[in-house]
Amino acid sequence: MNPFKVNDYIELKLENGKTNVYMDGERFIQCKQLLLNIYPRKEGEEFDRIEPIDETEIKREHSLTPEEEFKGHCSNLQVWVENDYDTNLLHINLSFPLLKRLTEVGDQKARLLFKDEVYKRFSIGGEAGIVSLIDSNYLSRDENEYLLEDPKIAQNLLTVFKSQNSHYRNIILNFIQNLGRIGRDFIIRKFPEVVVDFFMYHE
Repeated sequence: MNPFKVNDYIELKLENGKTNVYMDGERFIQCKQLLLNIYPRKEGEEFDRIEPIDETEIKREHSLTPEEEFKGHCSNLQVWVENDYDTNLLHINLSFPLLKRLTEVGDQKARLLFKDEVYKRFSIGGEAGIVSLIDSNYLSRDENEYLLEDPKIAQNLLTVFKSQNSHYRNIILNFIQNLGRIGRDFIIRKFPEVVVDFFMYHE
């Protein structure tokens, strides 16, 4: 089973007790934690209402051998691929780097899905997920401006902005500031209840 070929682009190898993901023949990322209870989609089942892995409390098994963990990672990546790279099925710190890299090595399905998956995760919300997406800078300025046109996404951004986590709040603040007048005008027009907070943090 070692190495394990997931598809034409992704291969997993167990090396020195660690599971490494190879993309198009080159070592790309290490799988650091095995998340359990990832199941394939059943016929007719929709994933729209499933909470993302990174926003869900999931038990982690600490007594597995490296070989058992490797098999688990292989299974999880296989399920992810079989379900059209649904980013809800893997932790955001793994799913989006993998999906982004797939777009770069020529996977046409990934190229079609990537931006939609980014928008979908912004729409789902979750503080850690949104902050991770912003930090990764996957979208252009024009695409970021488009986020503010979606009321649900805009509300999710402002929810993180009002978070008690000062690091998260500052990331959202910088994100909005980088949109310049469009970002500031949007907050004033659509969310007047947070204007005072916005300009207080702005100072």
